[in-house]
Amino acid sequence: MIHPFSSSFFSNPANNSALTTLGTKPRASRVVFSVGVQAPSPDSYITKDADGANPTVTITNGILEFSCQQSHPYIGIGDKIQITGDETIYVYLNEKISLYKWKVTDKYGNVPDNITGLDVYKIDKTFSSLREAIAGDTPGAYNNIETYDLVTKRMQIYITCYKMTEDLVDASITFSNNWIIDEECNIKISAPFDIGTECNSIQRSKIRGSSTDGFVIYTSGASTPVIHIVPHVSISGLIIGNDGGPGPGARPGYGIFYDSVYDEDDIALEIFDNVFVNVDYAINFGKRPHSSNIFNNIIKRCNSGILISGIIIS
Repeated sequence: MIHPFSSSFFSNPANNSALTTLGTKPRASRVVFSVGVQAPSPDSYITKDADGANPTVTITNGILEFSCQQSHPYIGIGDKIQITGDETIYVYLNEKISLYKWKVTDKYGNVPDNITGLDVYKIDKTFSSLREAIAGDTPGAYNNIETYDLVTKRMQIYITCYKMTEDLVDASITFSNNWIIDEECNIKISAPFDIGTECNSIQRSKIRGSSTDGFVIYTSGASTPVIHIVPHVSISGLIIGNDGGPGPGARPGYGIFYDSVYDEDDIALEIFDNVFVNVDYAINFGKRPHSSNIFNNIIKRCNSGILISGIIIS
């Protein structure tokens, strides 16, 4: 299986044109938004040039080139670049080519206009939490693309999760039921790890290390699911639960929870390469998850692995 953020998975943003078709439908454009610690100041994540100035950038056909290499370890796909010129321009890192060059898109996943020699004002994470990005009545991703309907818009949203500090782990989330998504126009959530195409440093857990090795999402509620998902969502590379957190009587009920609100034939999920820690059940499905890939997850200090319609599977 191709990893969601492998170099072979990403296409040149120029191929996301509405004129490109997949069967009879326009190809879905891909936009990547990052989640992580917000930059304390505009230049916190910027590598300055030899004279101590912020770099300039040129964008040509969706390829952004910095005037000096950007080597800060916290930079990666999904980050928002604020560029100053006659007006402020925002673009999003979509794929790493080198420390100088990245493929970029606008907030809709489309190729941005060409520019030459404009100043970079800020490099930052798009959102400060996964909850902010995709949960609640007006999630940040919705505010960015101005719609819940990814199917009609022909869009795919990728949320990349970067390591938090020890006191900035993400809280539990419930996906908004307003999202209209399918197998192609969907939402993927992942912690990036490929320093060739995704990021400047690995953001995934060391698997058996402490929870601060990666992106943690947790809850201390005794019966609260850590992540309450909807169909056509992919989750990979996260630490889900609470490593060394509340005692057995207070630990979360489920790591990932899916209930039976939707038709049984409309359940397609990807859950892989995650670490479930200190939850009663790692994954709980109210109905059998059709067309789903659930593999290579590590389960630590949990009562059981997968619960489907009240039956323990693993």
